[in-house]
Amino acid sequence: MHMAKRPRKGQAGSVSGSCRPGTELFLLFCYDPEHLWHHLSHPGIRALLARAGYDPAEESKELLDELAVRIGEHGAFPHEIGGGLFIGYPANDVAAFMGMVKLPFACKGPWKIR
Repeated sequence: MHMAKRPRKGQAGSVSGSCRPGTELFLLFCYDPEHLWHHLSHPGIRALLARAGYDPAEESKELLDELAVRIGEHGAFPHEIGGGLFIGYPANDVAAFMGMVKLPFACKGPWKIR
């Protein structure tokens, strides 16, 4: 697998786009490139990205470009954001959120914690 060059410390990044064409809704996704690079380098996250239709060989920048396109096309957060692939959640939790695996609940009431 091809991995991107590690970003330099102190950099910041953002992805932005209109959430719903014809409205004033706007999404701004801010991130630490080094932290994102490390998270997206995890084999479990790469496997989930592939299942979500991303090219697992792409660098972080290209993955973010594809995410921005998907947000623009759907006018909402895709599962990749809601599930946490791009925001640091563990791969197992993301897979469960996306309905790919079943995890037992750690706590359950009127809400559930996995």
